[in-house]
Amino acid sequence: MTPRILGFQLAGSIGRPQDITFVSGNVRKWFLEKNGGYWKDAALRYRDDWNDFRVMAGVGIWRDTTEEKLRPLDQGTVDRTRDTGLAGSFAIFHKPTGLNIAINAGKAKHSPVCHNPGEVTGQCRGEIRFLYVKGGIVRDFFGWGPTALYGEHYIGPRAEHESAGDVLRTLEVTPNQARELEKSVSTIWGAGVVQTLKPSSTRNYITDFYVGYRHYTLDVRLLGAAGAVPARKVNDFDAVLAGIRFRWGERLKPVYVEDD
Repeated sequence: MTPRILGFQLAGSIGRPQDITFVSGNVRKWFLEKNGGYWKDAALRYRDDWNDFRVMAGVGIWRDTTEEKLRPLDQGTVDRTRDTGLAGSFAIFHKPTGLNIAINAGKAKHSPVCHNPGEVTGQCRGEIRFLYVKGGIVRDFFGWGPTALYGEHYIGPRAEHESAGDVLRTLEVTPNQARELEKSVSTIWGAGVVQTLKPSSTRNYITDFYVGYRHYTLDVRLLGAAGAVPARKVNDFDAVLAGIRFRWGERLKPVYVEDD
């Protein structure tokens, strides 16, 4: 990682994994071994103040060429991994008002060669994309500490090209009609609040109370021998997360400008 120069900082890494995971099969015990090849990534980050605005941004790339072996103890096959990814983010914060917004987007591509491509298209697992937007306001409304109110949205299309029987039987409307899960799109809408309490003469730690709500949806596209086939409706679901966090040994950073 380089020193920060004019708000910019460059970082990178390279490594070789060694990971073995045991998987239970019907009769035999299989294991997934991941080794060989390299994982490489690089990132450029930026952070600076532009008058009343605090600006942060970053862009990163990665490439994975590690091998994956799924085999019983006496024989095996190798899937060559050739995955690449690119992502970037931008955030801006208006210090006098506390208004802020952040945008994060990226995509990843997988190897075009695999042992189990989709039965209809003949394609391997394809591109994954995502877009995440979060915005809100941070202010000290009550004098206790900053209050953060936010809303968020996420959308993530995936080219699945999956023909596993258990997956298709779960998602299809007509039994044994689907031969491939071509793609899926997941969507999230959410909102929440975080209330921070400053340390006091009797309490030398920072306290955060938070509560958030999210609504999740999932849409899928199935293919049969002659084209698209009906898929079951995947029920939307909602989640509420609430809790409290205590922080010792930290200073409460002034992320906003208090009113006079």
